[in-house]
Amino acid sequence: MNKGLILAGILLSGLLLVGCSSTQSKDNANTKSSSLVANNKKKAVDSSKAISESKAKIERKTKASSIAKKHSEDKASSASAASSSIAAQQSSKQVAASQSQSSANSEPTTLTGFLNKYGMSPAAYKMEHDGMTQEQALKATPDSMETSGEIQMENQYK
Repeated sequence: MNKGLILAGILLSGLLLVGCSSTQSKDNANTKSSSLVANNKKKAVDSSKAISESKAKIERKTKASSIAKKHSEDKASSASAASSSIAAQQSSKQVAASQSQSSANSEPTTLTGFLNKYGMSPAAYKMEHDGMTQEQALKATPDSMETSGEIQMENQYK
């Protein structure tokens, strides 16, 4: 029985020593892990500051380049508008001059233009004003200036 008590005492004291030492190692581990966490947090904060500063620099550069681009586009646009205005004025003067010259002495070049001006087809005009026969007027008129009925009539003479 004595031996049993001694053995139980030794076991109990051994367990206590093991428990104390594991508690001490846990405290050391907790201290080490908390210092690692603090270091990691500091590194994360530093890197996030660096990232935000980098983003701010990029935004400033982008804003500056977009302002410069807009400024150059505005200059180009105003220069283009001025040259377009001058070209349009010159073009309108030329068109007005050519229209006044051409309307005075030129004949219409399309069937529609001829019909609008004279109220009849070129073949009918030739028969009425030039004294041509129907066959002569149709042969003297190009197909592009004849109506579809006149083209059919002309084909009957061939």
